[in-house]
Amino acid sequence: MRIGITEPEYLIITDSNEKKYFGGCQEWYEDRWRKMSGCGPVAASNQIWYMMRLYGGKEKNYTARLQACVENSVSSPQSEKDGTIECLQAGNERQMERSESGKDIYVTLMQEMFSYVTPSIRGVNTSEIFTTGIMRFGMDRGLRIMPQVLEIPSKSICRPSIEAAGEFILRGIRADAPVAFLNLSKGTLRNLDNWHWVTIIAIETETKYVEVCDCGEKFEVDFSEWLKTSKLGGSLVFITL
Repeated sequence: MRIGITEPEYLIITDSNEKKYFGGCQEWYEDRWRKMSGCGPVAASNQIWYMMRLYGGKEKNYTARLQACVENSVSSPQSEKDGTIECLQAGNERQMERSESGKDIYVTLMQEMFSYVTPSIRGVNTSEIFTTGIMRFGMDRGLRIMPQVLEIPSKSICRPSIEAAGEFILRGIRADAPVAFLNLSKGTLRNLDNWHWVTIIAIETETKYVEVCDCGEKFEVDFSEWLKTSKLGGSLVFITL
């Protein structure tokens, strides 16, 4: 059985030429270092983008809190652009009818997120860098972001079973939370990059194939094979509000 997030279309991002992408892409950063190291901030941006579209359009209390984020974001010394909060309000379809494209708004979020989920010389190579940054992003906007983490150690003998890992992913999906997946070594898989974050949006409960988005596209990954063959392991992270 395939189980996925309830509103995957919320991760569809449209540019000014009406080209559609699924999730963000680190190639949208302008400078070379961010293009090389920005997969972690993009995975975090995917999570925030989805959550804010999901909750911002459905629950009045979140809409009010997002409105309060406008002032916090604009006055924050870490803000790179005054329009940052527009990213958080993307769940409101009226915001999407503005002159900016969805991609413009998403890129603003990406730029802001880089100031929080900031790569070291080795990139965002731990769940701690990821979760500390995304929680701080939320705190600066009055949002209590609660991360859940499953570590996949480099030593295979210390790793969770495929059943336990699959159950963790399923917990995130059932919470309607895309799961950020840090893959330090792709093992025998050919459709993943080493030392890279992608975003899981669905899981096949029997085979443990997962559907991920990366670089504006979505595709399937054999998570069971990855867990068996990855030399360095990685992490799984989902967030709730």
